[in-house]
Amino acid sequence: MSFAAHALAQVEPPLVGVHLLWSGPFAWVYSPVGWAIQRRPFQRRFPLDCLDLTPSQIAVLRARHLLAIRFGTLTDRDDVGPIALDLPSAEVVIPTETNATREVITLELASPQPQVIVRAGAKLSFAAALRDGKVVAASADVAGVVNHTLAALGIDTVVVYALGLTALGYCVRRDDATDDWRDAATIARVQIPIRELMPSLSTPAAEFAEAKSRLLPGESLDEGDFAHIAGILRQVVQTDGPPRPLDLALLVREDTSSEFTELRALDPLLSVLPHPKWRRVLGFSYVDRDTGLVPGQGYEYRVIGGWPAADLVDRVYGFHTLPSGTPLAAE
Repeated sequence: MSFAAHALAQVEPPLVGVHLLWSGPFAWVYSPVGWAIQRRPFQRRFPLDCLDLTPSQIAVLRARHLLAIRFGTLTDRDDVGPIALDLPSAEVVIPTETNATREVITLELASPQPQVIVRAGAKLSFAAALRDGKVVAASADVAGVVNHTLAALGIDTVVVYALGLTALGYCVRRDDATDDWRDAATIARVQIPIRELMPSLSTPAAEFAEAKSRLLPGESLDEGDFAHIAGILRQVVQTDGPPRPLDLALLVREDTSSEFTELRALDPLLSVLPHPKWRRVLGFSYVDRDTGLVPGQGYEYRVIGGWPAADLVDRVYGFHTLPSGTPLAAE
């Protein structure tokens, strides 16, 4: 099962470190077994599959403006003027020779890649990687024979700008490559701080103490607010599937004289996760403040959760009630 995760580095005091945040699969959101967080210095370890275009392939690409290779589809066009890229951090303008016509070669990848190396021989060349139409990595404008290394999750397009291109090739991760994290350090284990999921928290006071331990300097947590959300979450996690949390309904009311409000069981959890403090309190975010982290060094993280294996293969049927007498189709 896959889920979304993100990391934000901060080098300015007072909260120097890497802020991690994630959410579990849609059917669960939380992890019944908790979350383990691993970290290692960034260094791509997978073997590469490389392909260098032959002179005849380059000629066909220029003549037809289209060429299929085993990594995807190449297109070719001419362009004039400076290259302007809207990167996430700022707009970057790459100057080129005035009024020079350059080739723009675009590779639409058959499958997203975490890293693409462009091997180019040219008077000048420059490369950029895109995901969903947005630039996620770019190289410098370099003369001669060079390897442009572009690294970012989910690269789906690579664009090469070149003057006087004589050679072009690409390297991507080999299909049978695996990424081994066995030597990576586990820096934290977190979970929703309630005794149903963390049996060591045997009292409400212990639960609240664990929740407060996740606060950053200057933050505070109201014990009543925590007890309220913890009480609701108990009702969700006490159902030891099936059904999945997604398939459960939650009836809530302010007091015994009020009408029940029906919610999806995961709605209360989802409603507080957008708040950074509550994400950390409930174990969906972690700030890596290790003093050994080096500004300028790249790191990569892995967040691991666990869910019932049946949720990967079970077919789920839904049942709906209809007013008596409603006409139904024959099938």
